[in-house]
Amino acid sequence: MVIKHSRDENCHLDQWNPRGSPILRANEMGSIRISGYFNDQAVILACMGENSDYGLLKTLANAMDNMRQERIILWSQREPSKMLLDYISQQADMYNFIQMIIVVMNDDLDAVPSLRLLNPYPTSRCCQLTNISNIKGPSFIGSGLSFHGRTAILKESVDSNIRFKVWSPSGPIPLSELKDYEIVQFAVKYNLSLKLYDQNDTKSDNFDIQLGPRFITKDFPTQMAFVSPNTACSLIVIVPKTLE
Repeated sequence: MVIKHSRDENCHLDQWNPRGSPILRANEMGSIRISGYFNDQAVILACMGENSDYGLLKTLANAMDNMRQERIILWSQREPSKMLLDYISQQADMYNFIQMIIVVMNDDLDAVPSLRLLNPYPTSRCCQLTNISNIKGPSFIGSGLSFHGRTAILKESVDSNIRFKVWSPSGPIPLSELKDYEIVQFAVKYNLSLKLYDQNDTKSDNFDIQLGPRFITKDFPTQMAFVSPNTACSLIVIVPKTLE
């Protein structure tokens, strides 16, 4: 997928047509969906550089719809400002972008391209690769086994009056189901910080994991007859099939 601003007339990706690879082209005004159709080997390239291009990341996130194997290349024909890099890092945290590279290509054919790699843990930041001539393998960040202390927001069970607290490095966590302890064990094993959701905190309007015997889905009201609330948990691990 190649995405650019509708007023960008100088993006070199307009002339890029590799053989054997279908390309979906879009701008900030359109709506396109990749998730569910092109999950297998999807790569997204976005032309960025001006302040008006900021909205492309939202369009890009909507197109991927929470894909976890996304690979994003932000293509810029000028050196990005600190403001743009900070904004990209903020959006990466908001939309859970993991696999992202920023490529800076000048119009000068003799210029050496500049690469910045998104480091998502514990908070997203863009790190410049100083010696790109030594890159011999994939440049995207590897799928490591540590979240490096990244914070996940837990919401307590609302359907049970049973409470018992278990220890975690982040502090005591109140549980109502023994099976929810697996979430705490997962966090300890993979260095994930757990923080309880505070309904009185106006700055925190979402959470990552719902504790308790509930099955979280957008179509939950229509699936009540098929879900046993005594056996279902809200943390579901899906292992996608891939060619890689």
